[in-house]
Amino acid sequence: MLSVSIGITELADGDALKWILSRADLALYEAKSHGRNRSEVRPTDPSPPERHPENSLADK
Repeated sequence: MLSVSIGITELADGDALKWILSRADLALYEAKSHGRNRSEVRPTDPSPPERHPENSLADK
């Protein structure tokens, strides 16, 4: 059996690549934590991810 979890994010003007990837990565892990065959959307954040400890994946 094949299962797929997907993390999706919106793009905003001025988004840095690491912000986009960080939001998509967080959405992916949220989808995986809720079960299989899911997709989760993480909207844009008005503050850059570096300002939020939860988004520290961007620098890893």
